[in-house]
Amino acid sequence: MSVRSIAAILKAEGPCLSNRVCALLEADGLTSVNARKRVSRGELGVQRLDGLSFPSGVRFLFLADQLGSRKYWDALVRDIAVASPAYSAALGALLARGGVVPEKHFSIVCGAPI
Repeated sequence: MSVRSIAAILKAEGPCLSNRVCALLEADGLTSVNARKRVSRGELGVQRLDGLSFPSGVRFLFLADQLGSRKYWDALVRDIAVASPAYSAALGALLARGGVVPEKHFSIVCGAPI
């Protein structure tokens, strides 16, 4: 069994969290340590979303041609909902209101205390 590249995984699976890529690399035969190292080193063509942190150092990975696509946004929303309950509430509030909320109302609609 051959181990796929990270880019090949993202092409087949679509954008996803780094822990999912690690799990798929492990399924291909890598140890968990080697899978994590491979993902942390990165790979040509694989991009990471900056400015949005997920628990335990997990990153959202995607290919350049996936950025901004429907598949990208669907995967990002899915992964935020699963991995980050705080961001999920805010995102849900925006989606429920068509993506636009006046700044002064944002803390109210997303349930944020501050």
